[in-house]
Amino acid sequence: MSPTSPPALFAPGAAGQAFNVNGAEQITWNAWFERLAGAIGRPGLPVLPRGRLHQRSLAALPVKALVRALPAARPWFGNWLLCAPAASELALYARAATYPTDKAQQQLGWSPAVSIAEGLASSVAWLRAEGVVQ
Repeated sequence: MSPTSPPALFAPGAAGQAFNVNGAEQITWNAWFERLAGAIGRPGLPVLPRGRLHQRSLAALPVKALVRALPAARPWFGNWLLCAPAASELALYARAATYPTDKAQQQLGWSPAVSIAEGLASSVAWLRAEGVVQ
């Protein structure tokens, strides 16, 4: 084992297994994006009824196909495209998924060292340093 290798890499019985390693606080996708928006100084997500989101998703399909075929048309549609999630995105964000870390804690001795707030602050600092957000 090298001095920089995490001990969990060499835990007995860990080879070939999958472990969830995330923070102690479990939040929804929407809550995470709300916090990210706040951290970068952007407004929160609009709350829209599920039926309206589905309608936008379907209505956007021909527009998205047009923009893929003619990228120069993208400025005409602007943010409207960004506000129309694909059906796969709707399905993903509608899921009530949790990622328990008890297996990693028990078998690897792992515990979260960074809170969501600290992780978001670090991520936003990196995004700003890379020029992705201002």
